Amino acid sequence: MVLHRVGGEWGLVLQLAMLFGSILVLATVLSSGNLRRRAKFLISRNFFTHRYDYRVEWLKLSTSSPIRGRQTNFRSG
Repeated sequence: MVLHRVGGEWGLVLQLAMLFGSILVLATVLSSGNLRRRAKFLISRNFFTHRYDYRVEWLKLSTSSPIRGRQTNFRSG
């Protein structure tokens, strides 16, 4: 929004400054061991692949359940 309002020649200057700043921050993060470790942890914690196929795990649980043969009516009334 700020770049749109400023417009003209300053718009390009601000875009280039933001691009340079983001590249500088990225280079700092990648060169710092501690920051790189934190970034890896953050990514692995939030964007992990599932360890289990939960459908398969649910089928294992349901077939090993002691109430396997009974039908349960969950409806009230």
